[in-house]
Amino acid sequence: MVTMEQSQTSQTEDQPSSEPPRFTRELKNTVMVKENHTLHLEAQIRPTNDPYLTIEWYKDGRILNASSRISSLNSFGFVSLTVRATREVDSGVYVCRAVNRWVIYSFVCTHSDL
Repeated sequence: MVTMEQSQTSQTEDQPSSEPPRFTRELKNTVMVKENHTLHLEAQIRPTNDPYLTIEWYKDGRILNASSRISSLNSFGFVSLTVRATREVDSGVYVCRAVNRWVIYSFVCTHSDL
């Protein structure tokens, strides 16, 4: 099951208006990938031109940082996370979080190795 978390912050008068982020294509709920294969998660989000929009990826509640095996992409509304050469430690709950100045949206995906 894909779940959505939303929280809002107040907008002040001196901030430019912007639409809140929203996922137009959500992450798949559960992904099974064999060990030493590639895990690829993707979604689409709007707005595509918000200068304040950031995408954050989490695994089991901890932020994911890029490494030689882990990379992410955020390009014109297309967001993805790739984990190469998966290991048992890569199993867990992945969250894609879209944040701008007003709203936070998150979508959750569970991954486990076979």
